[in-house]
Amino acid sequence: MTKSKLSLLAAAAAALVAAAAVAQSSDSNPRWLRKPTPEELFAVFPSAAIEQGIDGKAVIECEAAPDGVLRGCRVVSETPPGMGFGAAALALAPQFKLSPAMRDGKPASSTVRIPINFDGPGSSKVSADRIPRSEGSGPKTITRMPWAAAPTRVDVAAAYPEKATGEGLVMFDCVVAKDGGLERCAMMKEEPKGKGFARSARALTGKFRALSTEIGGQTIVGMHVLLTVRFDPPGAPPTGIFRDPEWIGVPDGTAVPYPDAARAAGVKKGRGVVDCLLDSTGRLTDCRLVSEEPAGLGFGDAALKMAPAFRVNPWTAEGRPVDGQRIKLPVGFSDEPAAPAPAAK
Repeated sequence: MTKSKLSLLAAAAAALVAAAAVAQSSDSNPRWLRKPTPEELFAVFPSAAIEQGIDGKAVIECEAAPDGVLRGCRVVSETPPGMGFGAAALALAPQFKLSPAMRDGKPASSTVRIPINFDGPGSSKVSADRIPRSEGSGPKTITRMPWAAAPTRVDVAAAYPEKATGEGLVMFDCVVAKDGGLERCAMMKEEPKGKGFARSARALTGKFRALSTEIGGQTIVGMHVLLTVRFDPPGAPPTGIFRDPEWIGVPDGTAVPYPDAARAAGVKKGRGVVDCLLDSTGRLTDCRLVSEEPAGLGFGDAALKMAPAFRVNPWTAEGRPVDGQRIKLPVGFSDEPAAPAPAAK
């Protein structure tokens, strides 16, 4: 009897697996899968620069991780200095996504340097090239933090300022404390000003806790974190199906056994699709079966049993809680033996 294995068919993971398959034996550099939209660029454009009609540019350098996100970013340069263009460029980092660099047929980390021209709101330009890491004194900043705890939708709604009437945006530069919380949060941006959004957002910073005080075996205590908090108008409902999850927990292939009925029928592959509700910690609850292929062989039940072991980052890079939204998750199962490792040469 072959040992079963599980393939987790979340959309982002599938894209990375596909990229790895294409580059089986050749090396390749990362390619852009997503860049910021004009609206996202405008959202971080320094307020003082807008008011004074000043354009600018910044260059950031980041690690492009095998999962396609940017980590450990730092400002290489900003022009003119002191206007906030470097911080604005760092704030854009979570909006980028790349295919992984391939080394010997396997996804690998690489370094990218991203120049961003802020040529006036709505017309900013972004380009990127992979270059060797250079020396520099700029501190590394965590732009995409995995959170164990974050404010809930109820918390954000309760903190909405009395004087405000529409959407609000606040951005902080915080430091990771010893307990994984945040301290020394300095405000980088508030839109609109004078409505109380900054004070309300600052009151929420105490509810954040990092999933771990280490990332990749390196302590993050004392490192800087970019934190975005967005306020929606009172009464705004969750925006339907949550379509861009950042997975911070996935089960391994032994969590749920391959369905006996499928194995008895000689079926080697199948999948179940579930629809679940995200709770305040990013876990999947209230799951319902959407479909299974092939039907009647246990793949749906297996997917339902697997779903609670997944976990989504409870706070999005765009600055909103995920709780109260539903997510569709396809989970694939395979009973075929894993391919043997290539022989050493």
